[in-house]
Amino acid sequence: MKSVRNSVPPATPGGAGLLIVPLAVAVLVLAAVVLIDPQMRAWSIPVSLWIVAVGFASARIRDRIMLLALLATYAFFLLGKPIMMGYFGYDGLGWSAEVEDHLILTLSLGLLGIVAGYLLYPRAIVALLARRRRRARSAARQEARRQFGERFASAAELAYWATLPFALAHLVTNVRTASQAGYTGLYVSGQSGFASVTAYGNFANTVAFCVFLAALASRRRTWVVLTTAFTVQALIMATGDRGDFGTFLLMVFAYLVYRARHQDTTLIPLRRLMLIGGAAVIVLVPVFLLVGANRDGAEGSDTLSGFLYGQGSSLNVIEYGLLYESRLPEGHYLMTFASQGILRLIFGGDGGLAGNTVEYAQSGTSLSHSLSYITLGDLYLTGRGVGSSFLAEGFADYGYAGVLLVAVSYGLLVAWIDAFVPGSVLANTMRLLSIPAIVFAPRGSASGFLADVLSPVTLAVLLGTWLVALLLKDRRREGAQRVTPRVVAPARVGRLPHLTLER
Repeated sequence: MKSVRNSVPPATPGGAGLLIVPLAVAVLVLAAVVLIDPQMRAWSIPVSLWIVAVGFASARIRDRIMLLALLATYAFFLLGKPIMMGYFGYDGLGWSAEVEDHLILTLSLGLLGIVAGYLLYPRAIVALLARRRRRARSAARQEARRQFGERFASAAELAYWATLPFALAHLVTNVRTASQAGYTGLYVSGQSGFASVTAYGNFANTVAFCVFLAALASRRRTWVVLTTAFTVQALIMATGDRGDFGTFLLMVFAYLVYRARHQDTTLIPLRRLMLIGGAAVIVLVPVFLLVGANRDGAEGSDTLSGFLYGQGSSLNVIEYGLLYESRLPEGHYLMTFASQGILRLIFGGDGGLAGNTVEYAQSGTSLSHSLSYITLGDLYLTGRGVGSSFLAEGFADYGYAGVLLVAVSYGLLVAWIDAFVPGSVLANTMRLLSIPAIVFAPRGSASGFLADVLSPVTLAVLLGTWLVALLLKDRRREGAQRVTPRVVAPARVGRLPHLTLER
């Protein structure tokens, strides 16, 4: 692994100036909507805020790629439905004034909070402290860290290949379940027995994958692992699941951008990467449409507009959070990760909080399960669900203050992920491991990323990789310290022979 000292490029100038374009576009959109469709005047507020936020992220895309990714899923899952209904002639909005005001306020607070949190992240202070720590290290210590980093990358690669069979077995199990019981069959009950083993092994493979990427191994080794992981993730769509593959692609894309920022670690030039990313979107959209249509049968979305409308139905979760606020079980929905991590392992199996069960729905630990049971009734028990949303969970716990709190927290979190710097393997592993859950948060749990980061599986893989890296290092040392005696000249008899290291 090459040295990455002094590889961080200077900040791109002119970021503030580039905001003029999205601001002008937002003003034009607002004016056009007011003149053309009075019904959509209020909705132009979150739409305009989103345009400005996207402009802010795009002004320095290499430094704000995760912010742009979160804004993309924000629009995809939360803004898609009102945009398709209001701007493209879909069925009327159909919300009461109270509900519509709630939706607009929640989405607007969410966007403001995300950008505010991103701006509040103390990048300059963090960078200054990092530079001081690097300067304080001696050359010998830096070399030792570099060598251990290489051992760590090798250990992580071994962990990835060792757990890959579990990932493949998990894939086969899910494909078989989906073919027999349909896509919803994957969510009817908790996993146990062999399925449980493969599920944990599959997650261990994901953690090992993130550790390996964080270690910044050589280009050739990284491309081999990336290609293998891409193939496995693409095959997951055979179950009808598009979300895992989509979030995987976003994570890998962000990772490639992070490496492209540092000359010594670049896998693919940034400009070429952006072109490939744009082409990938064009290719993957019809693929996702086909997978959805095959999964849902006659009810599947076979058009782009229908697809966007359907994905935007996550906005319903925010609506249900207001309408059924009084019927929700008392609990702390922002603490959902507690029922998915260590506690679930302790109380897991058939008696644990898993699957679409009445017990899980009434536990007050998952907004997704509680709302699904309230709105769908018995259909919930067949595997159906309405999903969740990080903003809805914030509202369920603390009202509009909770919405703003969650949004600001996510802005800080996304800024921390964008601060990806070579040399910090543990922190970068946490960053990469968090990305799928974070970009899915507009449709998922606010604390889902904590379930992954704090999982005992994550800790076990990290500890195991560290121990293997130490053994590899010790083995190298033992090999380097093997000695052979030189022939002792007669004149030096009686003195200790000189020892040399084997070459």
